[in-house]
Amino acid sequence: MAISGAGSTIARSQTPVIDEAASVSDQAPSSEGTTPPLLKNSLPYARADYEKVEPPEKTPLLDFLILGKTPDLSQFKSESPVTLHGDFSIIVSQCLLFGEANAIDFLWRKSGLNPNDCIVYLPRMMLNESAVTELQMQCRAHPGLTFDLDIHRVDSSVVPGLATLIGQGKVCNLTLDVNHVPSKSLSQLAAVLGQVRESLTMNGAKFDIHSEKALADSLEVSPSLKRLRIENCDFGPSKGLQFVESIQRNDSITHLFLSHSTIETSLGNGYCALIRNNTRLEHLGVLGAFGESIDVDSVLLSAVDNKSLRYLSLHYPNRSRNELRFSESLFHLVEKNRTLTTLKIPVALQSEEDYRKLADLMKENTSLIYLELRRDPKMTAAVKTAIDDILDRNFALANGPTLRKAGEAFDPYGAAGRGMADVGSVIARNILQNSSSLNEFANTMAYVELSMRELTLPEPATITTLTSNASTIATTTLTTSITTSPTTTTTTTTTNAKSL
Repeated sequence: MAISGAGSTIARSQTPVIDEAASVSDQAPSSEGTTPPLLKNSLPYARADYEKVEPPEKTPLLDFLILGKTPDLSQFKSESPVTLHGDFSIIVSQCLLFGEANAIDFLWRKSGLNPNDCIVYLPRMMLNESAVTELQMQCRAHPGLTFDLDIHRVDSSVVPGLATLIGQGKVCNLTLDVNHVPSKSLSQLAAVLGQVRESLTMNGAKFDIHSEKALADSLEVSPSLKRLRIENCDFGPSKGLQFVESIQRNDSITHLFLSHSTIETSLGNGYCALIRNNTRLEHLGVLGAFGESIDVDSVLLSAVDNKSLRYLSLHYPNRSRNELRFSESLFHLVEKNRTLTTLKIPVALQSEEDYRKLADLMKENTSLIYLELRRDPKMTAAVKTAIDDILDRNFALANGPTLRKAGEAFDPYGAAGRGMADVGSVIARNILQNSSSLNEFANTMAYVELSMRELTLPEPATITTLTSNASTIATTTLTTSITTSPTTTTTTTTTNAKSL
């Protein structure tokens, strides 16, 4: 077999093969004293010829195989564990595919890295049996070595070896295209996918009741998997019932994304059950298949009492089956839920009045910082501005430095040191929660600072005294219409608004 430099990832150009039979063992070290690895395959260049090639025609892979030159790893050596990608990944993946075990061992020695403290990313691989065998040998030689695998196409012949690697916990992040894997092999692979350490992306699976059960059983007891993406998968007649039940019982998965992989969406099943009965799921994204109608109302109602979900995105080609009820379910969610920060639902409300009601209800919501609805002329500019102001306010509520800075208004002279500013930040948070915009908040804080500067306090001024006065001023400011005429007040207000 020849390692060809034309038309592959080995070379970036279509340069013709110069010496198909050139062997590394026939090549002497260069003047710099570098020695290349011993290879069992032939190369596209003899060493003397390759050294004459112009730099644009050279690649890091051929530099390593022909000259013994290793890629620069200085950017990785400060990490622990070290995640290796780029040129290092390309060299390892190509050596695996061509069965060059000696070259991989040579690369480890030359790199100065400890393989037991490394994660090697292998991109867009088309695994063959020899590559899987070599991966297993590497893991036996280096028990701490793990991999991030992006496998472009999985053939049934490599499933047993790949399943062994995954089952042994040797894979941190895994992307799988299993379009061509038959049911029996899919069951064997699915049975160990819960052992992937960090994230799993699965594309093109055609599940039957047995392979879905194998996946469900594995996910249910997964010890550390956090991110799961299911794309273009068919759960068959069960519509993912076993899959959903496994996610409900799983203790590790926090991020779930489903794309063109329909599961039942009626109330009590599917997406609704994922949200309502799950106390760990923080992120749920759904991209519906063409022709699928996601019951948006039921999903939103299921999220009302959820205390863990932070991100919810529902995108689909068709409208909700119950779109006439959509406004009320959204109102209920915004009014009652206090943990959701991002909501993306491409549905329009029914009327201009609905948008005004939404803006009014959002004044009481302090968690939502991003809201995406379908573009709709019924949403007036004034309503959009009001909603944007509330989202900006909520973003500021989650920003500690903003509140600490605002807290300094309660102790403008530093009479009580940082202690009062810290107490003031707590009061500032309460003020911000009750403000309809950042501009209103800035005006309030400017008035508080002006009032505190003019306040005459007994010496020594304690935090308790300052807090009492500051709270009174803040409460008065929020409940009374303040009119400020002095130039100094206006200037302070403008400065504070910009600084926030």
